[in-house]
Amino acid sequence: MTREEATTVLKAFMENPLFSDVHKAAFNIAIHDIKQRHEWDINNLILINKDNYESQEPKTGHWIYNEEYSSWYDTTYECPHCKRAIIVPYEIRNEVYKEYPYCHCGARMIEPQESEEE
Repeated sequence: MTREEATTVLKAFMENPLFSDVHKAAFNIAIHDIKQRHEWDINNLILINKDNYESQEPKTGHWIYNEEYSSWYDTTYECPHCKRAIIVPYEIRNEVYKEYPYCHCGARMIEPQESEEE
């Protein structure tokens, strides 16, 4: 996607009557940032900042079991990056990585290796 295409999409959102003035202000800020401060890296399909050309690796981690908020009918896990919790029914607690491979913050959750669990 080019900068022009991204700007066109955001401008189209601004014409949608379902969005409030607050949304439209956010779209204007995004359009301004795209035009002024950013450049599209087409090869990686990511937006990178002109001031910092270091491409950031995607976050990965392991779900952290939270005993304090778990019970006999559900299990609570926490993201190591954003600390957001997910509540998983007790029956699927062993499949948490299959059912929830990503956190809301975008971190990819990978199963720990045997040696990491010890």
